[in-house]
Amino acid sequence: GFLPSDSSVVFMREQIPGSSLDPKDKLLRSSDGGKTFEAVGGDFPTLSAFAATPDGKTVWVSARFGGLYRSTDSGKTFVQLLPQLINGADCLYYRQNVLWACANMAPNKDGIWTSADLGESFQQNMGALYGPLKAASEREAEKWFPGKTTVIRPGLIVGPGDPSDRFT
Repeated sequence: GFLPSDSSVVFMREQIPGSSLDPKDKLLRSSDGGKTFEAVGGDFPTLSAFAATPDGKTVWVSARFGGLYRSTDSGKTFVQLLPQLINGADCLYYRQNVLWACANMAPNKDGIWTSADLGESFQQNMGALYGPLKAASEREAEKWFPGKTTVIRPGLIVGPGDPSDRFT
């Protein structure tokens, strides 16, 4: 990801070698357009999504099975938000003062969730929003990095509630 207000500030995920049973990532931050990087925020569970406010002051990263983290200093330091509620998130999107998350919330509720208070609380939104939000995020990435983005479309999506037992 990158900061909308300053495209020279770039974020990248680095997988830490180790056990596949407890994978960890480092979040790397560059202030010079990706020439050099420094680790920020400590070790995270496997990171899966990134979002930032238009001014770049507030940044979120999420871990698929490890919660949601927020920075209020343009991504230099992070704190975990609502650890007893947010199990993990696969997508994040910030638009018009609302943070959107494709997330699993305790006890075990998947869905599209929104926060109007920078992630302090969330409300579930019903409806088929995942596809349109994913498409919007893909368009935004292509806008900022023309010809340099890759869109991956899974052929089969399964999860813990899948009755075919494909999720193992």
